[in-house]
Amino acid sequence: MEDLSVEVGHPNGAYYKAYVHDVDENGVNITYDQDYFPPTKISFSENRLRLPPDSNDLKKLSPGDP
Repeated sequence: MEDLSVEVGHPNGAYYKAYVHDVDENGVNITYDQDYFPPTKISFSENRLRLPPDSNDLKKLSPGDP
């Protein structure tokens, strides 16, 4: 499951890239990209995870686009 990346929100308002290692009935075990923080278990009740957008959802921008 290490290939599943997520973004984890922190109290400072920033989101950090992390990877899912395990999921159980209580939460998600993650490790942060470049070891910014130690490996953590985030409970589902905290709701601090978000999946990055699919590359299909990203719009190609051109000069002059609003």
